[in-house]
Amino acid sequence: MLFRSLADGSNIVIKRWEYTPLRQRLAWLLGLHPAQRERRWNRRLNAMNLPVVPLLDHGRDRKSVV
Repeated sequence: MLFRSLADGSNIVIKRWEYTPLRQRLAWLLGLHPAQRERRWNRRLNAMNLPVVPLLDHGRDRKSVV
């Protein structure tokens, strides 16, 4: 996890999950990857009108996935 302050004074958190390429792919295909769970919870909490930190972007690092 990386915490970074931007020039405008706001803060962002960058999360990166490091697993073996096979585990990354299997978890992603099964919908069990931590990033996928975080997106689901973000949507659920938002649907209940609870304050959530907006997700700015998400994705996979293709070079680390076999």
